[in-house]
Parts: sequence; C-alpha cells; structure tokens
Amino acid sequence: MTAKQAPAPADEVPVQEMVVLHRIFRREFPLLASAVRRCMEGDARWAQGIGEHADFIISALHNHHTTEDEYLWPALLERAQPNARPVRRMEEHHQAVADPLARDVQLLTQWRGAPSLIAGAELANALHQVPQSPAGHLDEEEASMLPLISEHITVAEWEDFGMRSFEKFPKSA
Repeated sequence: MTAKQAPAPADEVPVQEMVVLHRIFRREFPLLASAVRRCMEGDARWAQGIGEHADFIISALHNHHTTEDEYLWPALLERAQPNARPVRRMEEHHQAVADPLARDVQLLTQWRGAPSLIAGAELANALHQVPQSPAGHLDEEEASMLPLISEHITVAEWEDFGMRSFEKFPKSA
C-alpha cells in the first residue's frame, strides 16, 4: 500500500492486489528477457540464477491464471449474468497464454542446460512477449473483471482465491 492508498474497508474486496501482481508480471518478464540476453555463452552459473527466478515468475503467472479459471471465473459466470462475455474472454485469453508459457518453460530448460547466445535470444524474445500476449489481457482484466469481482466476490472468497494460488507453489525444503 502506498502512502496515497487508504486501506480497503473490511467488507470491500482489495482488488488492487491484482493490479500490483499484474505490475510484477509486466515488469519481470521484460527484465528476465534482458537478463537472459546478458548471459555470456556457456555461463551456466548465470543461467542457473536467472533460470530459478524465471521458473518462479512463470509459475506465478500460471498459478494466477489457473486459480482464476478454477475459482473466480466460475463464480462470476454464475453471479454476474448477463456479464458473461468478459469472463469468457478472460478464459480465452488464458488458453491463448497457456501454450506460449509451456513453450517458455521448455526454452528455459534448454537454455539452462546449455546457455548459448542463440538459445538465449529465442528465450528472451519469448519472455519479452508474455505480458503482451494476448494483446491487452492484463489491462482488459483490470478494466472489466475487477469491477465484477468487487461486486460479486466476497472478501472471504477473495482471500481463499489468494491462498489457493499460493498453495500451488512447491513447498520449500
């Protein structure tokens, strides 16, 4: 929370949390792409460090999307009639992002195993495109879905959504 933001009332869903998360995705994928491009040929140590962070960010986006698909969108489809169209568009967007994310994981694995300039360039280009794929997804989600969430999702459901998303991360040893 910034100095200008007041805390949300107890009965208001703090949807700004999603805006913050989206900012992280908008920032981190291009930064990762830049870090991959700076890796010298064969620098396994650099590739391992960047790869660990890339795994985390890719997993975070995947977990965020799958949890929305499993919990938020079905609740909104049920409660926000006749506003099903924006929810369906979000489902379509998530499907459109799933295959490129899976490809990014594959490219990342290859690059980490053998960090070459060619593999790094391919991975960097793919990572740089994630926040824009499909075009305007995060912006559209914020503009169309956050008002629906505020109106149709309870604070308890919102908190449950967040917990379910974090539960998808592997437990640290």
